[in-house]
Amino acid sequence: DIASLLLQASRADDTELRAGAQLLFPLYGIGLDAETWRRDVLRRGDLLVPAACLLLDESLPPAEFTALFSETVLKARSTSRDPKVCALRGFVSENGNENGNESEDEEAGRVEDPYCRLLAGAIRYGPMLSEEGSTTVDGGRSREIAAWTRSSSAPPEIRLQARIARAQYGNATEAELLELWSDRDLPWSVRRIALGLSQAPKPAPDLASAFSRELRVAGRSAAEESALLSALHAVDPDEAARIALERWENGEIAPGGEPDQAGIWVKSLPAARIASDPKLRATLKALLKDDGVGPQVAAALARAGDAEALPPLLRAVRTGCLT
Repeated sequence: DIASLLLQASRADDTELRAGAQLLFPLYGIGLDAETWRRDVLRRGDLLVPAACLLLDESLPPAEFTALFSETVLKARSTSRDPKVCALRGFVSENGNENGNESEDEEAGRVEDPYCRLLAGAIRYGPMLSEEGSTTVDGGRSREIAAWTRSSSAPPEIRLQARIARAQYGNATEAELLELWSDRDLPWSVRRIALGLSQAPKPAPDLASAFSRELRVAGRSAAEESALLSALHAVDPDEAARIALERWENGEIAPGGEPDQAGIWVKSLPAARIASDPKLRATLKALLKDDGVGPQVAAALARAGDAEALPPLLRAVRTGCLT
C-alpha cells in the first residue's frame, strides 16, 4: 500500500526521495520524525509545501510540533528579501495599493516572495488561529500555531499577520482589536478591520465603551471619527446617538464634508429627538441644500415627520444621491 511505499522511500539513499516521502507522511497518517525532517526537508529551497504539509501532522507532541514548525518558517524567512513586507500581504500590495490587489505587481514582473506566500497559507489562510479552537476550521494545529504567533519567539511580521487574521475572522481579543486600530503606522485598509467595517464580522458589543472613548480623543481625522461612530452605532446605537447629538449641539459637524463620512453623524440621530428638538431640527434644515450631507439630512428629517424635507428627499433619491 501507499504507506508502505512511503516508509520504504524514507529510507532511500536519494535525499530528494526521502524528503518527498516525509512531506507525504502527514497526508497518510504516518508519524513524523523531527530530526529526519530537519535533515532532509529543511534543506529544500521552497518551504511553502513543507509548512503546509506540517500543518496536517497529528503525530508530534505539541511542543515538538511548535519547534519544528517554527524552524520551518524561520528557515523560509532567512531567504526573504524583506520579511516585514509580508505582514501586510493581501492587504497592501508592493505598489502601495491598500486593497491588496497585487495584479499590478504581477504585471510589472515582480515575483512574489515565497516567505509571503508561506505566511498567507500557513498563518492567514491556514487554521484561523484561535487558541480556543477555530470558528472555521476544526482540529489541526490551530492552538499550537496561535500560541506561537502570540509569543515573543515569533518574528514581528508573523505576530502582526496573525493578529490581522484573527481580527478578520472574528477570533481576536478586544486588546488585539484596539491594538490594530491604534497603530497609525498601519494602512487604513488594515486598521478598519478592527472596527468591523471591512469583510470582518460586526464589532463585539464589549468594544462599545472602547469606541466611545476613542471618539473623545482629540486629533482624529474625519474618516477615523466616522468609522468609529459607524462601529459604535452597530453595537450601541444609544451611545452613538449621545455622541452625535453632542457634536451637533456644539456645532462640530461642518457642511460640505464627504457624504460617506458625514452621513453617519446624521444617521445616528434618533428620529424622536429630531422631532422634539426645534433647535436641532433648525440646524439640520440649514444643511438641506448641502452637497455633502444634505441627502442624509433630508432622510433624517423625513423619518422625524418633517414635511419640509420631502421635496429634497425625493430629489436626492431621483438623482441617485440617496439610495
